Amino acid sequence: MKYLVQMNKETYLKIKTLMHNIKTLNEGKEIGGWLTGNIIGNEEEISIKLDKFIIPKQKVTGTEVDISPESMIDTIKPIIVTGK
Repeated sequence: MKYLVQMNKETYLKIKTLMHNIKTLNEGKEIGGWLTGNIIGNEEEISIKLDKFIIPKQKVTGTEVDISPESMIDTIKPIIVTGK
């Protein structure tokens, strides 16, 4: 089985910017995020196309991220409703 992972340029640049500025933006603490996209494939090849980077409301420390169930629901609900 062959796997191909692709990420659109805008999403990549957002993640790269976050990584380079994490000390300023989040005091260097951990951060949790979700990548969304589509999976297309067959028995021989799977293609994962990532198109969005989402950072839900969370509590963070230097070594841990806590995303509450309520925050997960609040983050996922607009995606389900709009399909974006």
